[in-house]
Amino acid sequence: MITLPQHTPTILILTADAAPEVETPAQHIRNALTMLSLIEQLSTATWVLNPELGRAMRRAEAALVILEHHGPPALTVAHLRGAIESLKDAKLDWEVVTDIPNIVGRLFIAFFAVGADA
Repeated sequence: MITLPQHTPTILILTADAAPEVETPAQHIRNALTMLSLIEQLSTATWVLNPELGRAMRRAEAALVILEHHGPPALTVAHLRGAIESLKDAKLDWEVVTDIPNIVGRLFIAFFAVGADA
């Protein structure tokens, strides 16, 4: 026969992070590239009719490679600026293609984070 104690003390352990995790500029660029590739996959006609989207993707990829290989921050900033300008020049209604403002926002965050080091 098994007997259980009438009362067992319970210890409750709670853990919490003191500060939220902050994304690095590289993570912001990767997230922007992910959103651009979603537009490419889900809206092929939009992608083909707006070559600025492909240009923005190439410039963001170049910025990411330079950033991850510890290249000059000024060169990374130049590529990020080119990506942002390409998206600005695209003939798209930002209220219809709602990912574009989010992509530009992510690229701007990376731009200012890297630009502070340049």
